[in-house]
Amino acid sequence: MVGERGWGGTGSATCRTYEPPRMRRMSSRLLSRRAAAGLAVAVTTLAAGCGGESGNADVDPASVLPANAPVYVEVTVRPDGDLKANVEAAARKVLRTDDPGGAIIKAFDKAIADETDKKNFKDDIDPWLGNKIGVAITSLRNVQEPDFALAIASKDNDKAIESLEDKNTSEAEYEGVKYLKQKSDGTVAGPVGDTIVIGTEAAFKSAVDAEKGDRQLDDSKGLQDARKGISEDEALGFVYVDLAQGLAALSASQPLIASQLDPLKKLLGGASTLSAAIAVADDAIRVETAQIGGPAGAVTGDPAKTLASLPAGTVLGLGLGEVGAALKQGIDQIASVGPIAGQDPQALLSGLETQLGLSVEKDLLSWMGEGAVFVRGKSVADIGGGLLVRSTDPATTKKTLAKLPGLLRQFGAPVTAKAPDGAEAGFRVPLQSGGGIELLVGLRDDRFVIGVGPGLVKQTLEASAGGRLGDDAAFKAAAAKLGDGIQPSFYLDLPTVVNFLALAVGSDADFAKAKPYLDAFTAVVAGGKRDGDTNRFRIVLGLK
Repeated sequence: MVGERGWGGTGSATCRTYEPPRMRRMSSRLLSRRAAAGLAVAVTTLAAGCGGESGNADVDPASVLPANAPVYVEVTVRPDGDLKANVEAAARKVLRTDDPGGAIIKAFDKAIADETDKKNFKDDIDPWLGNKIGVAITSLRNVQEPDFALAIASKDNDKAIESLEDKNTSEAEYEGVKYLKQKSDGTVAGPVGDTIVIGTEAAFKSAVDAEKGDRQLDDSKGLQDARKGISEDEALGFVYVDLAQGLAALSASQPLIASQLDPLKKLLGGASTLSAAIAVADDAIRVETAQIGGPAGAVTGDPAKTLASLPAGTVLGLGLGEVGAALKQGIDQIASVGPIAGQDPQALLSGLETQLGLSVEKDLLSWMGEGAVFVRGKSVADIGGGLLVRSTDPATTKKTLAKLPGLLRQFGAPVTAKAPDGAEAGFRVPLQSGGGIELLVGLRDDRFVIGVGPGLVKQTLEASAGGRLGDDAAFKAAAAKLGDGIQPSFYLDLPTVVNFLALAVGSDADFAKAKPYLDAFTAVVAGGKRDGDTNRFRIVLGLK
């Protein structure tokens, strides 16, 4: 009997008393370093789709991984309750089948058939696979190939090890724990607690040490705070990054670049952890990120308000906050770096201002308030895009617009001093000889627009004349899915984008195969907010 040969977890006495079973044929692919992450992803999707029996393997994978792991990713492979129902409903829509689990299992078995001697999910993985899989990077001693440990919750360690053995593995032991080692690349697999750990040998040993020494990741304050910082109660996937541990590990492994990490540390501004969760509803896939600590964020103003004020028919929109403040901050950061190619950045800027006869800060940045970039149009004939900026000082904006045509002509631009339709002031720059497409620059009231497309610029300048994006039913429906009082600062009309792609690629066979799956999605929206000491950001992909 397999159980009598002793492949229990680290707490099992049998793993020290009995000899492991003889080698059986199994693809080295399941133990290879490159395949470990792939196995996790494939099995995750597969089990989530079919939602097999949960058994008693509800162990937290983080409970066997070292507390100082800088990166950790966790996925629920056997969801239950509402999460299971939502995952199955979403999978049916995306995969276009009433049996998504069966379709994924079939694809998985086909993918491994040539290299696993006819092994399959039902007979060789399902009998021991538990509810969750976690993978951690445990060391960055080699940045190109970091040490990693894949911890798979196991219902039966003996069956798991038996399925992973093959003629290309050898047996080894560490601290009384027996494990398999791949002869080709040294990847190992063995039982640690109630999980099967697959990964580099160093990472496996660190997992054994952590489990034995009670220094597990699930007890670390960083991971506990990160889990609390995510508002999703039942997430399908979870990502955790310990910024301090990560920078420390990188500095230790790469002494030559340690001093170069200071700018990154300043940019993080004291942030301690980053985390993300993936949740699934029957009508949406939602990703939430949380940054604990650090500054409140560089974006000022109300990006969501500016996004909503874009013209109806906007296909892609991104609220930018206060444009002038953001650009000034960028210029200041460049200046703080020091000389560039032996030249002082501030001196270079002053020389350019003298040559142009204007002040970047006074004539441009001073009046640039909230802005947004966008693309509008439902067909090739009326597509266009541009930048909208709210002017906080229209009088100064008009003076600047009067100077710019002359300056642009100095650089050879064929500027026409004629304001675009709907504008009080502005000019045009032909983008092709013989007319046709023009870059239009215009101001009306406090709305400054740079764009391509006569209809787009006119409607944007006239604000509500042709309707606003914020009044569009599809936009409202997408925005409502963000929840928790978060307003969208990003919007993408995915069906329209897919239609444009279809026109662009024509009869491309690969796109034709992908289009039915792409057609399952509606709009993408994203937005964020500050919640205490946490910067929270959420992305939602709608499902039809």
